[in-house]
Amino acid sequence: MGLTRDRNIRTSLGAIEGLGELGSPKAIPALEKVYKGEILSSFKKRARRALRKIRQAQAERTPALERQKALDALEEETGELRQRLASLEAKVNRATKSRK
Repeated sequence: MGLTRDRNIRTSLGAIEGLGELGSPKAIPALEKVYKGEILSSFKKRARRALRKIRQAQAERTPALERQKALDALEEETGELRQRLASLEAKVNRATKSRK
């Protein structure tokens, strides 16, 4: 992320845009530093755009992650319930066999 401070303007601008395209939340501190500390408006605009892209991508991923966590919890609960059901069925089978 040091390329955002490169002496070559094109390199810096490309690095800022590239960080936005990658969409990694790890890039947020570097992009915020550029946005807050840069004098040139072209740098500020690109950093703001990159930050917006990353945050939007995060917002879109969050509901999917929450759904996956809920699904995982349901699968675990289903497994536990199946074990309990199998145990109860075994007890019922033993009880009916002993009565015969």
